[in-house]
Amino acid sequence: MKFSLTPIQFFLIIFLLQTGSVFITFQTRLLEGAGRNAWVVFIMTGILHYLLLLFYERQHSRFLPGPFVLLLYKMYWIYINVLSLSNILYSLAIWLYPNTPSIVLLLFIVFVSFYANCCKPDTIINLPVIIIPAILIFFFSLVFVFPDLEWTWLFPLDLKDVELVLNGFLISQVTVVGAASFLFLRKRVVSDVKMIGWPIAIYASFWFLFFFMSLIVVQLFFPLETIAIVPQALLYLLKSQKVNFVERLDLFFLFIWMMWSMITVILFAFLIRLVHAETNSGKQYKFNLLIHMVFLLVPPFFATRDRLEMLREPLVYLHLTIVVVLPIFVFIKNRRKTI
Repeated sequence: MKFSLTPIQFFLIIFLLQTGSVFITFQTRLLEGAGRNAWVVFIMTGILHYLLLLFYERQHSRFLPGPFVLLLYKMYWIYINVLSLSNILYSLAIWLYPNTPSIVLLLFIVFVSFYANCCKPDTIINLPVIIIPAILIFFFSLVFVFPDLEWTWLFPLDLKDVELVLNGFLISQVTVVGAASFLFLRKRVVSDVKMIGWPIAIYASFWFLFFFMSLIVVQLFFPLETIAIVPQALLYLLKSQKVNFVERLDLFFLFIWMMWSMITVILFAFLIRLVHAETNSGKQYKFNLLIHMVFLLVPPFFATRDRLEMLREPLVYLHLTIVVVLPIFVFIKNRRKTI
């Protein structure tokens, strides 16, 4: 599979992979797990995310995984896509189409992903450009909430409770899902571009601002004791806002999120195909069809609140294994071979 990326395309793809599956759900879970410490915990996550990207950049040339490791990455990304599609079905059933059979919506999303992944790679790597206006709209929408925020709810902190802080830190790791794509896509970036320095710093800062702003807005809008009973607090918050240019800000934003999520599904499917192609030469049509059949058949089973939580439960531990432990293992293994 031959293609190349500019730095902007590279970071846009990673940004969508990191945000598309979690950015309307992580705030509630983090606030439930860390309480008022959530914003401090996320600052810690932001710093570690930046250090992780620097580590990837310095070591990416040593990332030469074998067939078994590649298989683990494929299975992990299939799991992420199943989780994302299940969450899409659940969210749309609550907010937009409660009377529409979920299979109809899922069939549309999966068909679009399958068709996109039958096209040339250049078609897929240019899709994230569509989201640039949506990112600006997202930030603009949150500004309307500022007059209703209660800034005193940032405190008091309880950082002495190590268990609470650690629990929040683990939950916050869902925002780094997709970071491992850096290692597979970095070698596709034009060779004369260096990422150390401003490129990674700017990307990590923008990633942090995106998640941190949405977290702060949710934390300062809802009393902490009510956060557990508000389904998808960010959407509920937008629903409460009155603006002149659209009647329901939450529905307007939900359509943007659906497009955002659909492109993320397409990109994860593309990553799966990219990794598969490293050990399997020839046409990818049958494999593309197979993974999209999984995306069509499995998510409806998990598109309820309880089953979705059950599916989401191992995400943090899988993430730490795939994004941190496995790359370190591959780096060490390949370093020994070169000594």
